[in-house]
Amino acid sequence: MNKKEAEAIYDSGKENTVQKLLEYNEEIKTLKIKIAQLTSNSSESSKPPSSDYPANKSDDKKNKKSKRSQGGQIGHKGVKRELVPIEEVTTIIPVYPEKCQKCVEQIIIDDSTKIIGEPTRWQTVEIEPIKPKITEYQCFTVECKCGCLNKGSLRQK
Repeated sequence: MNKKEAEAIYDSGKENTVQKLLEYNEEIKTLKIKIAQLTSNSSESSKPPSSDYPANKSDDKKNKKSKRSQGGQIGHKGVKRELVPIEEVTTIIPVYPEKCQKCVEQIIIDDSTKIIGEPTRWQTVEIEPIKPKITEYQCFTVECKCGCLNKGSLRQK
């Protein structure tokens, strides 16, 4: 609305001006409710997170640095799968270093090689593919002494 339209409403009389003001007030209330609905998100209302508008999602969570370092924390007991006993292992593949880390000379493994301590063990478990069991039934036709032809049936008697 411009100044001329506002003056026209004012000049139309007290009753018309009050009526227009009340209409505008209702429209303002409706718009405020819509704005509140659009700007609210799931963290401050009972709305589900899927109803949040992408523009309203705060990037604070993304940019917020954690005080902890990545990975397992000091004192945290790790969770790992226990090794299968050596007696149950199907195949053992010994892995030896090929070259010295210091002098880069090739390491030859023989009876004189000094092995220190127990090896670090690493296991992988592979499940064999399922192979279907296929059964074929062959129904033969047999001629009786009387000359009648009889065919084998899969139906149980």
